[in-house]
This record gives sequence, structure tokens and C-alpha cells, in this order.
Amino acid sequence: MYEKEEISKRKGYKPKANRRFADCYSKHCCVEVIKMKAQITLTPPESKRLIARAVSKMEEVKSAFQKGIILISLSSTNAYILEEIIGIKIKKEKYCSGFIAQEGTCANSSRNMLKEVAIIDGIVNYLDDAREIIKRMNNGDVFIKSANALDHNGHAGVFVGDSDSGELGIVIGHIYARKITFLIPTGLEKLILNIKDAYEVAGQMEYSYSLGYPVSIFPIEGRVITEIDSLRILFNTTATLIGAGGIGGAEGSVTLVLEGKENNISEAFEYIKSIKHEKTFCPSQNKREIMNLNYSKGGDDE
Repeated sequence: MYEKEEISKRKGYKPKANRRFADCYSKHCCVEVIKMKAQITLTPPESKRLIARAVSKMEEVKSAFQKGIILISLSSTNAYILEEIIGIKIKKEKYCSGFIAQEGTCANSSRNMLKEVAIIDGIVNYLDDAREIIKRMNNGDVFIKSANALDHNGHAGVFVGDSDSGELGIVIGHIYARKITFLIPTGLEKLILNIKDAYEVAGQMEYSYSLGYPVSIFPIEGRVITEIDSLRILFNTTATLIGAGGIGGAEGSVTLVLEGKENNISEAFEYIKSIKHEKTFCPSQNKREIMNLNYSKGGDDE
């Protein structure tokens, strides 16, 4: 497939010998640009690595890294982001708080968790209380929080198991009031029909039974970064989700079609191949805190 690009001759313009358009002397000329398509499939860990790479390359993040504050909340996706920003491997299974396992909605043991990280003027700081850092953050600083749910309108939501909505409930007012850049890196595996409907039906105090911690949905508004956004940021390609799911370790995968210029597609495809077989991780069974799997109101066992 080819696309015609029109190059107008500007006043005083003299093409250099090494420019692609060196032979463009007419008033209007055309250059053929090859456009390509590619199909890819990403498992959840591969998606997280791709999204993390894109977030680390965003201008807002690079600017705040040089002079400012980047607060990276605890989550499995953010564990990858922390690695990409600081360039050091961490024990990712320790950089998450709540998560979903086969048992249901779980929480990592506090004894097994790393401290939250804030990068201040390029220096990594491990936090005892993120609220103190939030009070120092302003416009131009970055707060990164991944989501548990995302709908087709780009609205996101986070699971909350605490009655006070956890850390997010404490810091969200500061984030919006001070116009702190709020990034929500979230894989397309987390697509649901509608955040508003999920918010209305989910209520941690309303369930009769729950496999794992009973949770509510906290709707959040910020800049969502999915695999589609990441491919555009990194390689200037467009991407369309055409399917999801898998078996044999590919559960939760997403399949996309990429479109773009030949060199961009080639670069994107090579990078995707380089992150294939990114390993999954999960806190070990004895380090999880799991609500009675047959939870009922009042905490009675069945």
C-alpha cells in the first residue's frame, strides 16, 4: 500500500545533497512512502514491559526526572515502569500491593513489600509515607497509578478494599487541585464494558460472598497509557485491538494490528520480538494476605 506525500517548494529553500528530497525542484512533487501492516500478540507481562518503556520515554516523565518529582505507586505494571526509568532490575513481585490471583482479589503481605518510590531530581527515594511527598508536588510533577479496569471511552477505575479508599483516597485531591500530571498505565486486558456501571454495582460492604478481598471501584481521570498509546509513543504507529485471550500461559493476551511506515513497523516488530517471553510473576502463596475465600457478611466461615 502506498501513500502520496506532497512536498511544497518553499521560498528560499535549497535542498541539501543528502536530503531525501534533493531532486524536488518542481513546484509540487510526490514521494512514495511504503505503508505496512503487522500483527502482534502480547501476553500481560509483555504488555506491561511495552507500556513501561513508553512511559519512561514520555516528555513529561523525562522532564520531571531531570527536575521534579515522579511518584510511582505500588502495582505490578508500575514495577516494570520503575525498572525502565531507573534502569535497574527490581524484585517486581514485591512492588505491588493489591493484585488478582487464582484465589481472587488478594493483597501482598506488608512484610513482603518494597517501599514506594519517589524520584526527586533524578534521585531515588524510598518512602515511608507517600502523603508527605504529595504535599510537595505541583504542576509539572508526575504521579503514576495503574488501573484495574478500563472502558472503551478511556475511563479508568481502581479497586479499593479499604473503607477510606487507601492511599488514592488520601492523595487524589492534591493531584487534581495542583494539576499534577496523572498517568494511568493500563493494559487492554483490563477492558470492561463501562466504568460507571461497575462503580454503581461494586460495593465492598454490600456483598454476601466474595472470593478474596471484597472491593469497590474508584473511578479516576488522567492520561491513560495502553499498548495502543505505547506503540504510537515509541514507534509512531497506529494499532487496533482485534482480539484478546489465550491458553497455555497466554491468558489475558491481546492481539493487535499495527499500521505505519515501513521503517516504523519494522522497528516496532523487532522490539516486540525482543520482549517476547517476558516472565510473569506473583507473590508466593505464603506471602499473600487473602480474605476468607468463602467470605460472607460478618466474616463467618461456610
